[in-house]
Amino acid sequence: NNNNQNINMNNPMNINNNFNDNSQNNNMNPNNNFNNNNNNFNNNFNNNNNNNLNNLNMMDNNQLKLENQSQFTYDLIMYLKEKTDDILMYNEKHGLRTIKLGQSSELRFFPPKSRFVNLGTSVLLAGGEKQENNNKIKLSKCYLITLMEDESANKYEVNVMPYGPLKEPRERHNLLFLPNKHFVFACSGFYSKTCEYTDIYKGEWEMIGPLHKARGNASMAYVNERYVYILGGFELEEKAQGNYLNDIEYFDINNFAKGWTVINFVNNRGVNTSLTALGIVPITKNIFLICGGYDGKEYKSNVYKVDCNNHEHPTIEETSSLGKNSIFIHNMFCKIKKSYFNFDMQGQMFGFDYENWRFGILNSNANK
Repeated sequence: NNNNQNINMNNPMNINNNFNDNSQNNNMNPNNNFNNNNNNFNNNFNNNNNNNLNNLNMMDNNQLKLENQSQFTYDLIMYLKEKTDDILMYNEKHGLRTIKLGQSSELRFFPPKSRFVNLGTSVLLAGGEKQENNNKIKLSKCYLITLMEDESANKYEVNVMPYGPLKEPRERHNLLFLPNKHFVFACSGFYSKTCEYTDIYKGEWEMIGPLHKARGNASMAYVNERYVYILGGFELEEKAQGNYLNDIEYFDINNFAKGWTVINFVNNRGVNTSLTALGIVPITKNIFLICGGYDGKEYKSNVYKVDCNNHEHPTIEETSSLGKNSIFIHNMFCKIKKSYFNFDMQGQMFGFDYENWRFGILNSNANK
């Protein structure tokens, strides 16, 4: 495949290994969606339909107990729209674009109930579901999807490479990227408690210990560059009935033999944590925000700060509002410079302004 020649095989995922952006110039590219003078969201963030966004989430920096720490940053982020061949892509240079998957012998469209995770300039797509003879079949196939810019033509080419299949077919599971280890974890899904992980430089999956509960559409976070958290999720019982879970399980990547440990928030009185499909904003090594989610009745707009300085006794505190009721089936907000971005289930792009502590919604009119 001639396209593969453009990929650095010493770094096949084209991962941006920039863990520390403290030395970078604070002035952002003038083509980006932020104002260079004050880092506020500019007019590309659509506040016309929601004036409340102007005052969202104005949190005191001291409240977050921020650490001076390095963090993984991304060159671009992608969103793969299920059942279509559309890729939504955002970076500072071009803003928000829609790119077609194009002709690929391996992949014609993105399977329903599949999951993906951003790796830098690539995404890893895993699992999903297909219809076959009136039966729904879970999938194990995985693909590495990379965007390569053709500057002369002002467009991107899409490269699709098969990746090692999951050990167990999954749908409505979740994926988490561990940048400092180059691991991706795949956990649970409907009807399954099992988990596995891959080293993205090796291209194969390995099983690890199972969860204590099946957690469909759960949310995952990485804490202290050591602990994998899986929060909430839906535990299916029978006839589509089940429970929205409010506890957490964590996995110590320094002790694989220990398996998963169940814990709870120590102060969750009055806080609804029985949710699926939360957005995760990794503020520091030990602090992240959770936002949105679904409780079985409605989408949510709440934002909570989760403090994991004691990893076995995390605390949770409501801060403000996301500004729109939304769910994030691909949980992780990705950091570009000093701000964080993610797409909700409908493909609407949200940004979290790190400097001013507020969320905004990017205009959905993506350029083709």
